[in-house]
Order: sequence, then structure tokens, then C-alpha cells
Amino acid sequence: MHDERTGLDHDYTRKNGVLLSEILAPDDAPDWMKDRAKLWNAVEAVERRKDAQLAREIQLSLPHELDAQQNKNLVLGFIQSHFVDRGMIADVAIHAPDRQGDQRNIHAHVMLTTRVLTGDGFGKKNREWNTPEQLIEWRKSWADHQNEVFQELAMEQRVDHRSYADQGVDREPTQHLGTVANDMERKGKNSRVGDENRARQQRNAERAALAQDAAATARQLAAEKSRQAEIVNTQMTALDSHLLHERIEAERRHERQKARLDFDLEKRNDERRQHLQAERQRLEAQLASDGWRKLMRDLLGKTKQDEEQLTVTRKNLDYMRMREAEERQALQARQDAERQQWKQAEQERTAAYSLKLEQDKQQALQRTAETQQQQEPSQATNDRVQPSWNRAAAQEQDNRSKGAEDFQKAVMGVPEPSSASVDAKQKAIEDHKTRIRQHLAKGVERDGNGYGYD
Repeated sequence: MHDERTGLDHDYTRKNGVLLSEILAPDDAPDWMKDRAKLWNAVEAVERRKDAQLAREIQLSLPHELDAQQNKNLVLGFIQSHFVDRGMIADVAIHAPDRQGDQRNIHAHVMLTTRVLTGDGFGKKNREWNTPEQLIEWRKSWADHQNEVFQELAMEQRVDHRSYADQGVDREPTQHLGTVANDMERKGKNSRVGDENRARQQRNAERAALAQDAAATARQLAAEKSRQAEIVNTQMTALDSHLLHERIEAERRHERQKARLDFDLEKRNDERRQHLQAERQRLEAQLASDGWRKLMRDLLGKTKQDEEQLTVTRKNLDYMRMREAEERQALQARQDAERQQWKQAEQERTAAYSLKLEQDKQQALQRTAETQQQQEPSQATNDRVQPSWNRAAAQEQDNRSKGAEDFQKAVMGVPEPSSASVDAKQKAIEDHKTRIRQHLAKGVERDGNGYGYD
């Protein structure tokens, strides 16, 4: 490339590792802008200030899971849609990894013009392309663009443009070594960036070990929580069954009280009731007579006497029925009051028992947590905290620590009881209650304290 400003020629023909070198321009750009030397000489010529920004460089890390053609399509498609279609000219170069470096380091350098196109040259600079918000948008778009390609190729890989902090990942990012530091590390010399990376790797290893220990604790706590919940459910089911026994026995006692009252009323009033009913029938029969019998009874005043006597008899019968109804209503009122007391007592008993079970559950969980805290870190844990930072090991590391993943799975992976299991337990409880009712309906008598309970 000939530099018209300085008169120097720059020879890049022997540069190795260039997989692609291409210029992308909008459709309305003149053809000469696709000549690299003419393009950048024109960019320098239009600037007047010595500190002017000549171009914008975008560096793209390419996914090593894709082949060369797929990476080419990925880069050119992204540059076309996000830069060239907006009026920029893009000078693109895709570089292969260094032979002695990280073989995943496939990347692209993209030089972008800063001025809008006007006719056969450049116009004013577009300041909107320089905002921090625009940079964040481009970073997100590049991540989305890669993920769309992964999805189209049915690949599981995904990338995220956000920092570890924004992603909520408890991990320190390492720094890019760069040419100088990478060369020093390759020759066995420590560099500042390399030392900082090793320190961060050490801290990340410690985080991973702690996260794995925390995950094990979380799993044990989750298992104990599930066991205690099952204990509470079993105990509450037993209490419900016991309370059902008591309610059924109480209802049977009420039925016996009603039967005893009916028997007492029958025994007490049966003879008088029969007498009054016979008297009423006799009087009604006499008053129903006609002809000369009725005439003679009317003349002798018997009809009026019978009518008065019949009224008194009917009132006595009504009074007797009213008194019996009052006694039955009084018994019903006492039984209703007892039922209300039972219900309140059951609610208080259930609440107190539930509170006790919950307290026992929390105490058991607390003991489990204290036991885990008192345990010393295992030797395996100590072994995990010994990192060996080198480029080969770095290639095997994932963005998210394994310990953090285990911890998240342990915390989030405790399943809630499924509706099927809840329905099955509820059905078992109802079947048990039905068997109790059938057993008590047979009238099997126990001792005077009521029905027994196992």
C-alpha cells in the first residue's frame, strides 16, 4: 500500500495467517472505494485536524466450533447488516490463530469509516456511531447473530455479550494476554498480565470449591427438608384420622341421645296420648251422628258439651306434641353447641400440633445445617483449590464454574410435589377415612371411653 501523505510504501504480502481480506461497501459507494490504498488515502485526505479519528476498529472473536466458510459467512453477514447497510465502508480481515498460541483464537479485524458518503466522496462524521449505547447494541447484536447461527446449525453452544457480573456469575474474568505478554509466557517468563490471570484463576478455583461444598450442603438440606415435610404430612394425616374417629363417635353419641329421648317421651306420654286420641275419636264420632240421635243430643245439650270437650282434648294433644318438640329442640341446641365446641377445639388442636411439627422441622433443619458447618473441609476440597494456569488448561475451562452450576442445580433442582403425588396421598387419606366410617357403622362396641385408636 502506498501512503500518499508520507510517500512511503507498506508491504504486507508476507503476512501469514490471513484467512480473508475483503472490503464491503454500500451499493451507492463508487467503485474506487473498494481499492484499499485509494480508500484509506482518501480517508486521510479529507481530515484537517492532526488528532482526527480516521477510522473505527471492531475486533470480533469468532467461534472455533465453526469451520472457515461458516465463520466467513458469519462475519460478512453481521458486518453487512449492522455497518455497511448503515452507510459505512468496512475493511475486513479474518486472522487464523498463531501456530504456537491458543488454537481457538480465530478473530476478525474490521476497519470502519466514520464519515457518511456524499456523491463521490465523504461528508460529515456521524457522531451517533460513537456513543457508548451504540457500542453496547453492537455487542449484543454480535452475540445474538452468533446464537442464531448456532441454532440454525442445531448446535448447543451459546454466547453472552454481558460481563460475568451482569450475568450473575461468581467468577473473575481473565485478561487477554496480548502479543508481548503471550510471547513472554511462551518463553517461560512471567508477565504482569499473566501473573494477574494466575491470581484470578486461583481465586476462581477457590470459588468453585466453595460452591461445590455449598452445593453439597444445599442438597443435604433439601433432602432433610423433604424428609421433614413427609414426617409433617404423615403426622397431620394421623391427627386427621384421630379427629375423624372422635367426630364419628360424638355423632353416634348424639344419635343415642335422640333415641333415648324418643324412648323416654314414648314411655312417659304414650298412655295419656292413647287416652286422649281415643277420647277425641269418641267425641268426633258422637258429633258426627245425624237424624233423631242428633236432634235428641241437641235438645239435651250434649252436642255443645261434646264440642267443648273435643276442643279441650285437641288442645291437650297439641300441648303434648309442643312439649315433646321443645324437648327435642333443646337437645338439638345442646348438640349444636357441642359441635361448635368440637370444631373450635379441633381447629385449636390442629393449629397447635401443626405449629409444634413446624418447630420440630425447623430444629431438625437447623441441626443439619450446624452439622455441615462444623465439618472440616475435606482433602478433596483442598486438592481442588490448586490451579495450574496454562494455555492448554485455559482451553478446557468454561465461562461458568462447575461448582456454581452444581450449586444452582442443587438449589433450583428440588422439585415441588407433583399434582399426581398430592392427589394420590389425598385419595389414600380419603380411603382410610371411609374404612373408619364403615368400621364404626357396624356398631362394634368398645369400652366406656369411646372407640379405640391405633
